[in-house]
Amino acid sequence: MLRSSEGRDVPQGLPEFKIRARDSGGLVSFVEFSLAAWESGPGLRLHAPGEIHPGDPASVGRTSARRRRWLSLARREVRKSRISLRVSTLTRLKPRTAPWGTLGGSPSQGSQTARTGAWLERMKATIMYAAGDVRVQDVPDPAIVEPTDAIMRVTRACICGSDLWPYASMEHSEAGQSMGHEAIGVVEDIGSQVTKIKRGDVVVMPFAYSDGTCTFCHEGLPTACVHVGFFGNNGTNGAQAEALRIPFADGTLYPVPVGEDDALMPSLLTLSDVMGTGHHAAVAAKVGLGKRAAVVGDGAVGLCAVIAAKRLGAEQIIIMGRHDDRIALAREFGATDVVSERGEEAIERVRELTGGEGVHSVLECVGHGASMDTAIGIARPGGAVGRVGLPQH
Repeated sequence: MLRSSEGRDVPQGLPEFKIRARDSGGLVSFVEFSLAAWESGPGLRLHAPGEIHPGDPASVGRTSARRRRWLSLARREVRKSRISLRVSTLTRLKPRTAPWGTLGGSPSQGSQTARTGAWLERMKATIMYAAGDVRVQDVPDPAIVEPTDAIMRVTRACICGSDLWPYASMEHSEAGQSMGHEAIGVVEDIGSQVTKIKRGDVVVMPFAYSDGTCTFCHEGLPTACVHVGFFGNNGTNGAQAEALRIPFADGTLYPVPVGEDDALMPSLLTLSDVMGTGHHAAVAAKVGLGKRAAVVGDGAVGLCAVIAAKRLGAEQIIIMGRHDDRIALAREFGATDVVSERGEEAIERVRELTGGEGVHSVLECVGHGASMDTAIGIARPGGAVGRVGLPQH
């Protein structure tokens, strides 16, 4: 009997498994693993110390054409032998650039096909089951379903204010709700009909997917696309996960010319939803050079709306909110005035600040019926309201 690093006896006579893969630059012809096994819990777990041909792990890591992540290539049940495989390579290989590899065993076990560079382990994802019941769980790995799909490895994701409503009020669900719709990441695989997005692209993922070809998409209204869908809804996986499938990748994903470790990544993450939403509010409200604008709400979208109004040339920007820390940020972003009152008092105060006229552009970023009433009340004759707050009434 051999001894494992944990001091357990390693049984002999188990079948030998091999995984073959090719480095993205063609510098490594294959990777072989002879597996040792030891008892772990209810079954047998296999661990691969690793044997690389040719070269050593360090040289492979230095010469790989595109360095991605450390691959994890197994935890797969071999049902007949009841052995759980876990194989980790010591090289950094470009995911899915290699041809299909093989995972083979004894004749009695047959053989299984292993996709080199794909996620063969079950990944982690955030699932909400009821108000206040949020879990990080193992879920099936994403896979290409349609030829227009892509697989995106998530590098950064965030929580939207709209996620807080089910967190406060969701009724119990046995299946649970996959969470998250704001993320950026790296394209790891693409379908056969994807032409604009490439493996290795760093991309921004908006909260909705769209085909990019219909009339509404051409008019700049992707959320009205005839094939629209929303991540984390109706069976589509959410983005608070290690990876997810992106339908209509060419019409949905936006490549950005940075590396995945770029210092801009946290800022670029805002383009997946919150900054785009704030900007859309400003455009819908017809913010323009020299105009007066009011932003209703000092949350994340409201603050981004202030940024957008400033970018579009508004002369006066009134932020309507009550949180001191957020108000400070709004002023830093370009707000010229603050209104903390609500209801009729807020309307009256805005009119005082605008010579009794009201504002040209109102950016409604809350979603309450009362906030919409305020938005209409502070708009001047001929003014416009850009409503982006998630309706909560």
